[in-house]
Amino acid sequence: MYLQKKPHPWSCLATSIAMALEIPTWHLHELVGHDGSHILFPDLPEPQCRRGFHINEAVLACLALGYAASPVELAPHIAPSGGGSPPAPVYPEEHAFRQFAEMVQCGRGVIECKTGAGNWHAVAYELGTIYDPDGREFDYSREACEGRGLFTVRLWQIERVK
Repeated sequence: MYLQKKPHPWSCLATSIAMALEIPTWHLHELVGHDGSHILFPDLPEPQCRRGFHINEAVLACLALGYAASPVELAPHIAPSGGGSPPAPVYPEEHAFRQFAEMVQCGRGVIECKTGAGNWHAVAYELGTIYDPDGREFDYSREACEGRGLFTVRLWQIERVK
């Protein structure tokens, strides 16, 4: 994997998927059919006003290139139908972070994060290295991500299927 810088402020997901697939971001734009620049929410500031990309578009682009993108939640919760009870975590927090870290150390894909400002951000990973489309690389750890204002939510493990 090689580091690519996102071409637009709204392109972190597209650029991260492109890095995981080892293709240029413009190629992913072609596969998806747009570059995310359309202003869809004119009442919001840049870059939130832009269309951006949906993970489903990325999953379909992966499939078109012969890859599967499998989601893994960092902290999955379960709840009974009909409400009435608060959601319960599937794993204790320390187990969830350990399992997540093992997947990042052993594979390749994309991590979805919330930022300290409450926005979404995506980074690519391969064998324990984070490739941030903002132009930086670093070794993965919970502390390394959170120290950069990235609070991991889920990863998408990307593997060749054909």
